Amino acid sequence: MKFIKIIFFVSLCVCSLKVNAQSDVQKKISISLIGNTKTKSYIILREIGFAACDSLSYNEIQNLVEESVANLNRLRLFNFIDVETIETQDEIIVKYNLQERWYYWGYPILEHSERNLSTFINYRDLSRINYGAAFDWFNFRGKNEVLRFKTRLGYKEHYALSYHKPGFGKRRIDGILVFADFFRQKKLISEIFKNQARFRHSDNEYLRNILDVGLGYSYRPKIKYAFEIGVKFRQYIYNQEFYSYDLSGITHPRYLMPKIAFNYDSRNSIVYPVSGFYANLRLTSSLYEQNEFSKNINLNLLLQQNTSFGKTKLSLRNELFAGKFFYDNNKLVLFDEFFNFYGDFFMRGYEFYYFPSDFIVSSKNTLSYKLFDFRLNVLPSLLPNEFSKVFSVVYIEAFVDIAHSNLLHNNIYIVQDMFGDSFVYSTGIGLSIETYYDRLIQFRVAYNTCFNKIGIFAEFKTPLYKKF
Repeated sequence: MKFIKIIFFVSLCVCSLKVNAQSDVQKKISISLIGNTKTKSYIILREIGFAACDSLSYNEIQNLVEESVANLNRLRLFNFIDVETIETQDEIIVKYNLQERWYYWGYPILEHSERNLSTFINYRDLSRINYGAAFDWFNFRGKNEVLRFKTRLGYKEHYALSYHKPGFGKRRIDGILVFADFFRQKKLISEIFKNQARFRHSDNEYLRNILDVGLGYSYRPKIKYAFEIGVKFRQYIYNQEFYSYDLSGITHPRYLMPKIAFNYDSRNSIVYPVSGFYANLRLTSSLYEQNEFSKNINLNLLLQQNTSFGKTKLSLRNELFAGKFFYDNNKLVLFDEFFNFYGDFFMRGYEFYYFPSDFIVSSKNTLSYKLFDFRLNVLPSLLPNEFSKVFSVVYIEAFVDIAHSNLLHNNIYIVQDMFGDSFVYSTGIGLSIETYYDRLIQFRVAYNTCFNKIGIFAEFKTPLYKKF
């Protein structure tokens, strides 16, 4: 009996070694794409990271396949990506089963202009409602191009046209963006008092008009990183009486705004990543046409590390942001130029407040646990196949945020800054629901240490990457 056990053990070891040896043998790779009826094959193959006829082992191809799925997910061209790897005696066949999205979006606009839904409910200012219509054509011509039109009325009117082609040429590493935007407002934020916005408005006249026209170029030599350069022309038109104190009667300031940026992204998702690293370094400048007004430079750095703990459902997101606004203290600067720097920044639990400064640094840390995910075939069969399945992931979270901002003593637009030259903290718990077509719904309870208050907040957003 003992001899039989020894024979069995030796046989098991030999079989194991044989399997591992087979897994390490390099074989020719074959790639099969299924389901890309609109998307050109070269758009997909560019993201895969290995090519047909490459020689790789089964173990090597498994890691590369996992990376390729993350790369394809970041394109946001497909609802589902399922990969099947088949090893034969002579080759390894990798089959990508793709379900394409719906790419034509003509939709009405009815939205608030606050940072999130809770802020809108808190202030209940119906004058800050936007409404209108827009049309977005994603994956235009099947080449991952994006064509956009927008007509938006209400609080901040916006008329826009843009075209983005992320890859052209033989190597598909060059990209181009052209755009034109026109904004105008009868009510707008004019200063910050105790870290909250103060507004001015007119019933009949537009207090501010902004025309932006620009173009950008991107260079993406590798899958995970890209360089961008661009330039934008901006024309302000202010109501003379309203803004006479701001620029000494200059109501038509013009700026040339160059930009350079670097972007690295290895995350498994841009909606709710649980693994991978992201880095974005952006340098923009506003060059005024007259020397008596200050030129300024806006430097932003964002780093995000997402860590999954083995095969558990736990993940940790650490996000570091640092921003610096350089300008000449002895010259005039538009309020809009300052506000464009810090206006979008907020900490969880401080949604009602602004951090007016020329320097901001923050650390946002989130520990999340995936409760469950699911796919359901619940939508009516009369809808196109792109809507045939519903996918959702639900996470529970705990977070801690820290921020520090610089106090602008000589800025005429800021009154009684309570956060400047000090650290502020917040902590809390939340629930995030990733829904169809990249919509993320978030609910959280946050403790604000500065005011010793607990608040309940709701947010509904999509992942957007600003080109300017």
